[in-house]
Amino acid sequence: MRHSYSAWQAYKQCPFKYKCRYIDHVPVGEPSEALVNGNKVHAAAEAFLKKETTAVHPKLLKFDTHLRKLRAMKSLFVEQDMAFTYMWEPCAWDDPNAWLRMKLDVLYPLGLNGTFVGDWKTGKVYPDHAEQLGIYALGCFKGLDSDVVMAEDWYCDTGIKSKTERFDRNRDEKLLQEMWEGRIRRMENDNIFAPTKNRLCGWCEYGKGKGGPCKHG
Repeated sequence: MRHSYSAWQAYKQCPFKYKCRYIDHVPVGEPSEALVNGNKVHAAAEAFLKKETTAVHPKLLKFDTHLRKLRAMKSLFVEQDMAFTYMWEPCAWDDPNAWLRMKLDVLYPLGLNGTFVGDWKTGKVYPDHAEQLGIYALGCFKGLDSDVVMAEDWYCDTGIKSKTERFDRNRDEKLLQEMWEGRIRRMENDNIFAPTKNRLCGWCEYGKGKGGPCKHG
C-alpha cells in the first residue's frame, strides 16, 4: 500500500472516506470546484516557473513578484517527486516498493546543506497545513540529506505567506519519522474504517447526498 500526506488527511477526516478513495477506488462524479481551481493554479505556477509560459496567471497575480524571483533562480526544482520504501530508502515514484510518496511544489538549495520548500495553497488557511510541511522536511532529510529545511505555505487567493517553519535534522528527523510511521501503522492496521460524521460530510463525494456509499452527508 502506498501512502501520502493526502491519504493521511483523508483518513484523519474520516476512515471510511480514506477506504473509498485509496483502497476501494470508488468512482465519483465531477471533481469539486475547489479541486479544479487548485489544480489549475498549481499547473499555472508550474508552467511559469518552468518557463513554458511568459505571463503570470491571473489567479497568481498576488505572487507576481515572488514568482518572477523564483523563475530567475539557477537551482530551482518544480513539482519535485519523492518516494521512499518502508525502510526510508529513496526510490522511483512508480517503484513497486514505493511506500510513501510526496510531491513538493517548489524546492531550492539553501547554503551548504539546507533546503527551502514552498507549497502553493488555494482557499482558506488551515492549522494542519503546517503539519504537511513537516512531512516534506522529512522527505528532504531522507532524500536529499539536508541538515536544515525551511518551509512555507503560499496562499494564492490572498497573497499571504505562512510563518516560515524551520526543521533541523538533529532535532526533528527522529520525531517526524516516528510520528509518520505511527500514523501509517494506524491506517494499515485499521480493519473497520468507521464513517466519522463531521462538518465536511455535506461536501464529501462519498456521502449519501451525492449518491455515495456513506450513510452520512
